[in-house]
Amino acid sequence: MTHKISFENRTPAFSESVLNPLSLDELPPDIVQAPMKAWISILDARILQKEKQIAAAPEGTLWIFNRRGYPRFFWKRPGRHEVYLGKKQRKLISQLAQKQYDIDMCRRLKKQRAILQEAVRCYQPEELDALFPSEHPALQQWIKPIRVEKEQLARMWETQLITGPRLGFAGEAAILETDFGLRVRSKSEAMIAERLKKHGIPFVYEFPLGFGKAETLHPDFYCLNLQTRQVVIWEHFGMIDNAVYFETVVSKIKRYRMSEVCQDMNLIFTMETKKQPLSSAWIEREIQRVLI
Repeated sequence: MTHKISFENRTPAFSESVLNPLSLDELPPDIVQAPMKAWISILDARILQKEKQIAAAPEGTLWIFNRRGYPRFFWKRPGRHEVYLGKKQRKLISQLAQKQYDIDMCRRLKKQRAILQEAVRCYQPEELDALFPSEHPALQQWIKPIRVEKEQLARMWETQLITGPRLGFAGEAAILETDFGLRVRSKSEAMIAERLKKHGIPFVYEFPLGFGKAETLHPDFYCLNLQTRQVVIWEHFGMIDNAVYFETVVSKIKRYRMSEVCQDMNLIFTMETKKQPLSSAWIEREIQRVLI
């Protein structure tokens, strides 16, 4: 992001759907099924761990008898007499107590797992999305679906972005063009744009984002996470080994982090120097981490 000049200094008006894409949906995407499945996997691992610990523990159980207000521990095993466990058998007492706890916990873990497995089996959020396509084609144009499909949402979001003041290209600035015809300012920006396009992530290059009445910033990439319906701002800083430019970078990052406008948005900041250029692996990592 270098050599930017602004043709206008107006703050554009924003529609609610631009700042909050969830307003395009009456119902946001499902956020329940994946965590339930993940928790079932965690419970499976803990159950297996506890079963191994139970199998490795000493046989028998621990029995407690209170005498004159003090607990006395006895070791009970099938077909054998009870054995009193004194202070010298603290390790065995601990092992038997842990075993009983593990047995009880394993039983409860299995109960919780069964409840979640049944919930996952019965809970079918895709049924909500299947209703609109099943309506007669003649009726679909009169219906606003409760949840919009990803492809349709991407088109709706991009078309509702305000055509506000855009940045011009300075005469001496290098201008590159991506594989799909977008004009950008650097090779790194072209790499980011092409990778976003490859993943089908909707974005607008240098979208004018108003920060109050006096300031408009133009993020390199104004993106939309189609899974979460969350706006993501991606700024690439390409000359951080330049001291003057670095001061601008710090100032811009601070404005993003401190702004009320960006409080519900995810922010991606990538950067490079002459000796350490931006890599495609870093771009892909950010996309997978924030945008998919």
